[in-house]
Amino acid sequence: MPTDRVLPCPTPRPRVVLACRAGLWLAMIVLPVLAGCEKARQERAARQAQAAVASAIEQYSTASAGANAAHREVLDAFAAANASTNLPDYKAALRTRVLPAMDVFVHKLEAIPTATAELKAVHGRLTEAYRRARDEIAEFERGLGDAQGLRRFDEIRTALQRAVADYRIQLADYYTRHDRQLRLDAARMAESATPTGRSPPAASTPASP
Repeated sequence: MPTDRVLPCPTPRPRVVLACRAGLWLAMIVLPVLAGCEKARQERAARQAQAAVASAIEQYSTASAGANAAHREVLDAFAAANASTNLPDYKAALRTRVLPAMDVFVHKLEAIPTATAELKAVHGRLTEAYRRARDEIAEFERGLGDAQGLRRFDEIRTALQRAVADYRIQLADYYTRHDRQLRLDAARMAESATPTGRSPPAASTPASP
């Protein structure tokens, strides 16, 4: 006579259960540790970035102050040109004094270290403005044939001064955002090297070809 078979109940496997529970506890320990490591890495990277910016600003300020001698030569050259009493002398002063002085100054600007991308962009606009002004003054000198042409100089000066003013604003903003104070010497170094506001001399004799 057949009898009912009772299927045996599955026996628990405590080792597997314990292993799973151990894995959960391990994850609960490892995940916070990994999160803490990531946070520490980010904080370390932020400190390194801040230190790099601070170093870049210090190098930039020091080098800018070191360019003062070159900018004084530019000022002296413009003063000599503006002291001319006739157009040929003025043209000669531009050609032999102003342009060489500006070449040196532009070279000094190009050599100033800019160790961050943003600082490089800000300074690059200033350097390009002086390079462009130098070329425009050279063209101005070559084409200057009478007193009427002197007005072109005012356009060159105004454009350069505008570019320098924009540079100062951008540089001051960069310094402020990184908790640094802009040194007046560094900020004014480029501005004071713009052509002086004094008008060029009127032509007392016909200009040489």
